[in-house]
Amino acid sequence: MTARKVRLGIIGVGVQGPMHAEWSANLREAELVAVCDLVESRAKEVASRYQCDFYGDYHELLNRRDIDAVIIVTPPSTHAQVAIDAMKAGKHVALEKPLCMNLGQADEMISTAKKTGMLDCYFENLCYAPAYSTAKKIITDGGIGDVFFMRCGENDGKGLEEVELVQDEKTGSKIYATGVLHEGGCHPIMFCRYVYDRAPVKKVYAQTRSHGGEDVAAFLTITYSTGQVAWVDASTYALGTFDDRAEIYGTKGTILADLYGIQMNNGLKVFSKEGYDPTIGSSRYPKGFGYFGRQPNWSHPIPDEEYSLGYYHEQQAFLRSLLKGERPDVNFDDGKATLEVIMAAHKSRETGNAVTLPL
Repeated sequence: MTARKVRLGIIGVGVQGPMHAEWSANLREAELVAVCDLVESRAKEVASRYQCDFYGDYHELLNRRDIDAVIIVTPPSTHAQVAIDAMKAGKHVALEKPLCMNLGQADEMISTAKKTGMLDCYFENLCYAPAYSTAKKIITDGGIGDVFFMRCGENDGKGLEEVELVQDEKTGSKIYATGVLHEGGCHPIMFCRYVYDRAPVKKVYAQTRSHGGEDVAAFLTITYSTGQVAWVDASTYALGTFDDRAEIYGTKGTILADLYGIQMNNGLKVFSKEGYDPTIGSSRYPKGFGYFGRQPNWSHPIPDEEYSLGYYHEQQAFLRSLLKGERPDVNFDDGKATLEVIMAAHKSRETGNAVTLPL
C-alpha cells in the first residue's frame, strides 16, 4: 500500500459493484486496479470506463500482488468463500450486506481475519448516511438524554413483481434470492445496534408474511441487555420508492430521521406528468432510467445522492482505516450480530415465540 492510496479490486459488478467502482476510481484515497465478474463482458465494460484491468475469475484478481484490498459485491451465498479466499491471499476485505448466510460462515470469516491479520469491513450505509450519523452524534453528545426506544424500518418500493428471483439448483424453478430480512431488514437492525452502542441483544420476537416461499414482510421486537427496545420493520410490498426512516426516543428528546424525504422535505419535490430519470437509484443501479424507471407524478429527487445515502462515506471510512492500519469501525463482528438477529427472527417465526440470544 502506498502512503496515500489503497489499491483496490472490485469483485462483482452486476448491481452495486459499478457504484463502488466509480468511487474507487474517484476517491483520492483509492486507486482502482481491477474489477471482476462472472459475466466477463460486464467486467470489461466497467473496466473500460475506468481504465483498469478486468477478470472473469476472482482468483486471478486475488493473485495480483499490487492489489491491497477488495470490495466484494457478489451474491450473498458466495460472500463467505470469496472473503475467506481474499484474506488468505493477503487482501483486506470490505463486504456488502448481508455478511453471509449463517453464523458458522460468519465465525469462519472472523477467524480467518484474525489468523491472516487482514482488516475486515462490513458495509452498512445507514451508519454513514449524514442524516443517520448526525442523529448518532446528537445522541452521543447527550442531546436527547438516555435513549430507551427506537423504531426503524426499510421498505424497498419495488412491490412483489420486482422481487429478485434466482434459479433453484435442484428443481430448476425460480425462487426468491433472499428473504426480506437479509435483503433490507439488515439495515435497520444494524442501525439500531449502532445507536445502542452495540449492546447485546437479549430477545427477538418476529412476525412475518411470506410469498413464494420467502418472507416479504417482517416485523421485529428486539430487546437488548440494557433494557432498551427497538421495533424493526422491512417489506417488499410497499410501492413507490425506497423508504428508510427512524424514530429515536430519549428521556430528554426525540429524533426523527427520514433518509429519502418521504415524510419530510429534503429540499426538492417534483411533479412530472411525463416522468423523468429520477435521482433516487440512478447512480447506484445500472438499469437505464434508474432503479424505478421513469417516474411520473410526485417524487423526491435526492441532490448529491451518493453523499446523502452514505455509500461514499462508508467507502471513504474503509479506505482511511486501511491507510491508518486500523480495523474499520463497522466490521465483521457487526455483520455477525446483525445476522444473529435475523436467524433469531426466523426461529421466532417458526415457533411463534420470542427467541433468547445468543443462539
